[in-house]
Amino acid sequence: MRGKLSLPTRVALVYLLPVLAIGALAIYVTLGLRTTLTTNEQVTETQDIISTARLVERLLIDAETSLRGYLITGDEDLLDPYDIAVFRFSRTIETLARQVADRPEQRRRTALARELFDRWQRSVASELIEARRGGQDFAAIVSTREGTGLVSAFRETLRELLEAAEQRLQDQLAASQSGFHRMETVAWVWLAAAVCITAGVGALLLLGLSRSVRDLTDSAQRIADGELDRRMTVRGDRDISAMATAFNRMADRLQATVQKQQRTQAELRERVDRLVALRTRESNLLTRMGELLQAADDREEAYRVVAQTARELFPDDSGALLMLTEDQDVLRLRSWGRHAERLGASAFAARECWALRRGKTHTGAGDEGELSCGHVDPAHPAPYICIPLVAQGETLGVLHLRNDEPEHEGTLDWTDAEHQLAATMAEHVALALANLELRHRLQEQSLRDPLTGLYNRRMLAEALPRELRRSARAEQSVALLLFDLDHFKQLNDDHGHDAGDAVLRHLAGLLGENFRGEDICCRFGGEEFAVVLPGADLEHARQRAEELRRCVAEAAVVHQGEALGDFTLSLGIAMAPQHGDSEERLIQAADEALYAAKAAGRNRVCVAGELA
Repeated sequence: MRGKLSLPTRVALVYLLPVLAIGALAIYVTLGLRTTLTTNEQVTETQDIISTARLVERLLIDAETSLRGYLITGDEDLLDPYDIAVFRFSRTIETLARQVADRPEQRRRTALARELFDRWQRSVASELIEARRGGQDFAAIVSTREGTGLVSAFRETLRELLEAAEQRLQDQLAASQSGFHRMETVAWVWLAAAVCITAGVGALLLLGLSRSVRDLTDSAQRIADGELDRRMTVRGDRDISAMATAFNRMADRLQATVQKQQRTQAELRERVDRLVALRTRESNLLTRMGELLQAADDREEAYRVVAQTARELFPDDSGALLMLTEDQDVLRLRSWGRHAERLGASAFAARECWALRRGKTHTGAGDEGELSCGHVDPAHPAPYICIPLVAQGETLGVLHLRNDEPEHEGTLDWTDAEHQLAATMAEHVALALANLELRHRLQEQSLRDPLTGLYNRRMLAEALPRELRRSARAEQSVALLLFDLDHFKQLNDDHGHDAGDAVLRHLAGLLGENFRGEDICCRFGGEEFAVVLPGADLEHARQRAEELRRCVAEAAVVHQGEALGDFTLSLGIAMAPQHGDSEERLIQAADEALYAAKAAGRNRVCVAGELA
């Protein structure tokens, strides 16, 4: 056999074996890399499940804390965080269910957690709230209701879910590491085996080429030992030189493959770390924004929070918070970014924004194309996104973001991750602004008399001490007018309560015409009213009281086509600090002056301290 084969043929045989081995090794390494990539994707999915599960747990804690605060204090405002937590829980548990859809046991735990929370919310939390609203005190409610079992079962289910997810994460990480080591070991073993076989065949076929064989064996052994930069010396005849060159080329490929694998592993680790850090930062910023928006006292504070968070989440973008008015116009209430002046119109009709017109997110290039929003300035084209701010079925405005990077001008360069982040931020902002508006509306309603639209007695109890303190610091006087309609009971008896309500509303209108914007007009109760005049002296207060008395006496009120006759007022005036420097003393002095006016024949003004 040996005599029939030429040297090139024998060398070719020796060369063919390692080439085949390297090819098989390359295929194995490629398959191993694909497996590693798949494992890393599974690691990311498991980390997302853990993050979502921890958010579900935090929402339960928020709901419990808000409910407990309400049961203890009875303050309805404390139910707002409870409602938010319940609302967010539904969306978050849906997200968790989608994430574990391919994991039957985790899917079962998620469904059980949802069921336990729903049972707790319906059969425990709702009944506790109704019981508290029904007048039961905290101790009585707690003694008759018990939700600890449901909450404990929920937490146990969530704990099992987290433990299973974390165990799976550890298993996946271990599998990834084990796969890498196994691939590395097989590569070295495969290479060593290939080299040994090649050396054996070469020894049999090329016995006479001892020096070249020794050189080849030595080089192969060093590579097997980890010296991947080891190469054969190219020398001898053409066939031997060709063999040495081929071997060196094989070593180059092996070294390149191993180095590529190592770089890929390092890049994957770095990419996963960056992605986790980025998502954690975004989640923390959104959480902080939600907390700050919940604590905001007014819209301006809320707008500043939104602008600051947008700068941090989208540092390369400019943006604006656009809010709808009652006339369906849009106003830019807050803008941010390096090129905020390029954001276009500061006020425009709602129809000019595609996002408002379609009711969903719209992206554009900012040029004069037919799908660009009318409020975008075509002189400075840049990719932008408009997201409607929708909460509880009501559209509040638009979150507008514009990419100011020069290389993006004229393109629609928005990634799915940016879309999702912007949509999540818009959802948080819309819900927080809606809650803030509701809180302000409820506060305003609690301080207004529903019949007359004037401030009520609660507002007087808050405003009068505040004005007394302010006047004391400024060394100014404060006037308090107390007055009521004379013979109002007779009016109700003769014409009915609807006619009496019409007279009270008419009197409220006269108060708005006769007093300053800074004066505080209140319905004290029934037909009795009070007006606080900050900074007014006695002469001014007396003048205002006489003018009001005259206007009421001259007023003609018609109800359902029937003239209700003439009406008069009896008024009492008290001055701070002359007649009292506290709320109680000032009201008592004004009340005594009012009764003096009644006793003196009604339809007159009396001043405390001038009583006969």
